[in-house]
Amino acid sequence: MKKIIFILFAASSFSFSASANNLDSLFAIWQDENQSDSLRSEMYLHYVWEGYLFSQPDSALVLNKELFKFAQENNCPLAKARALMIVAMVSEMKGNSAKALSYYKRSLKLSEENNDQFGVGGVLINIGILYSSQGKNAEALDYYLRSLALCKKTNDQYGIAGALMSIGGVYSAQRQYNKALDYFKRSLKICVEEGDKYGVATSLVSFCNIYSEQKKN
Repeated sequence: MKKIIFILFAASSFSFSASANNLDSLFAIWQDENQSDSLRSEMYLHYVWEGYLFSQPDSALVLNKELFKFAQENNCPLAKARALMIVAMVSEMKGNSAKALSYYKRSLKLSEENNDQFGVGGVLINIGILYSSQGKNAEALDYYLRSLALCKKTNDQYGIAGALMSIGGVYSAQRQYNKALDYFKRSLKICVEEGDKYGVATSLVSFCNIYSEQKKN
């Protein structure tokens, strides 16, 4: 579930594919000092996220330091919040949950202070994932529900689908299969309406997992 939600978050926020040409284009914009600081930092974030975060996390951390430095020097709080989130995600990938939670909460605080509702929604989901991986279902559910409420407020359909999927995952882990299926169905409906094939596939796999647990072959 962890990697799935990370990817859902990426898909809903970034429109570039990780091809070499696109990565080169992103890096070129980052290096162009004639562009605005906000655009440059956004494109560099795309570059790190698309090109390195999931395939070469150690390299992503090294590149991310440049983004953090740029964000501090040029007063780009949203870029700084995203840079903190990347550190948190890599820390979680490496099994350092305490460090991950610390950086997630720093990113969340900064996003809230700057009214970055999309950033808040993404961090809430990932904090929920972290708690879920530790078996802390009550804490995970709290963060998922907060993310769901925010995504509904901003009409972020991808975010709503991801939050519903996550909530269903908690109920599935608790063997409350009817509740889990209800949330998975709601997520699937949105993914179908939005033409999100990856989300549809993820939802269908979630159905399969529950039916398998119930011996409904």
